Amino acid sequence: MILNDTTETVKRQVLNKFLIHTFTQPLVIQGIERRIFIWGHEVVLPIKNGKYTRDSLDLIGTDETGDVWLIVYRRNDASNAHSTISWNQLNAYANTLRKWTEPELVLSARRYLLRESSGLGFPPFLPHATSGLSDAFGQWAMTLGKKYVEGLALYEMTMQKIKNKEAIQCVLTDQENQTIWNHRPSDTVTCRSLITFSNEKAEIVMDGPTRDDLDIITGHWKHGSWTSSTEHPGHMKPSPERIPFLLADSVIPTYHAILSFMQEIGWDGTYTANQRAFRIDLPTIHGTPVRIHIGWVNTEEQNDIPFRTPHQLGLKFNIDFKHFIHGKDKELWEAGYALAKQLAARARYHNKGTEFSILDPSWTIEQVRATRWEGEMNRYVHDKNRNYIGLPEEQQDLAEVFRFLREVVSGDASASWNY
Repeated sequence: MILNDTTETVKRQVLNKFLIHTFTQPLVIQGIERRIFIWGHEVVLPIKNGKYTRDSLDLIGTDETGDVWLIVYRRNDASNAHSTISWNQLNAYANTLRKWTEPELVLSARRYLLRESSGLGFPPFLPHATSGLSDAFGQWAMTLGKKYVEGLALYEMTMQKIKNKEAIQCVLTDQENQTIWNHRPSDTVTCRSLITFSNEKAEIVMDGPTRDDLDIITGHWKHGSWTSSTEHPGHMKPSPERIPFLLADSVIPTYHAILSFMQEIGWDGTYTANQRAFRIDLPTIHGTPVRIHIGWVNTEEQNDIPFRTPHQLGLKFNIDFKHFIHGKDKELWEAGYALAKQLAARARYHNKGTEFSILDPSWTIEQVRATRWEGEMNRYVHDKNRNYIGLPEEQQDLAEVFRFLREVVSGDASASWNY
């Protein structure tokens, strides 16, 4: 759910206070204490037919018994519809997470546990240099007076419960309100909980099925490190929520700015994907859509080592005029070609996969039409400075692309975008 600024501020305050509370205080459920390790926050998950919606799971954690907690914050609201939405979202999140691979689950926690993301408290019992999510579980177990290997077992229980959709679906609120709890779905399969956190105290109610024997582990988990999960992510389908998993940390703010801008100019969250990018077709004032490619690019040959750790990738943000130039309409082809030249001049973009330079005046339209140009353009200054990896100079090019797209989509040449 997308919140206004005031509600978002309150939400962050409550989440942070609750998170810090869990660092030293156990959850008390029916008189029994359970210490919990919150290992992820703001895990972006699609909830509407695969569309990108900016919705995210606020917190995900595992308690010392092996139960996994999916937690969303909801403000105090007497609306029955609002209560139902909370539980429906949690169920959708659980359905999505069970489809994720082990590397995807590991990498979803990486930025938080390496302190690359900001805004919430960091577990004081973890060293900065945890090697992976499995290692973080081992470190946490030792702070509980357990053996490191017992933490690895909790990691495996976590993976299994997520895969089996056996996580506890929990709503966190800061004011007592039974409406949310009273309107939870009635079934005998899912365990649900309501945490009311106020004045540094957490009141917890829970219902659900009898827990299974947690000693039975059926999965074969690799316990991948941050590095190995990035180097060998398996078959990871490009999607808005997965792209950051493999990106260099330095370029992730650029990626988030792009997604926000896409929504601001009218993107409804739908996309298609190939092996390296997801693609958006944006309607334009010309009656023909412009295609946007957002995804991963290898950057090994670039001077980018200060901007990433080994195996992290650069960001593709390509503008594609294929819908303009693939038809037989000569005027439409020329319009697409003119737009491509304009983009190249303004944002240092270059035509991909062809022998000509789009800004070379010696090439005639007829000569260009005879080439293999497919219409796709990428940021290209030279071989060692292309696409996006987090260089400061990229921001001016990005701003020009945003202005260009706003004009093409809406005809508005005056508006600006702050990112």
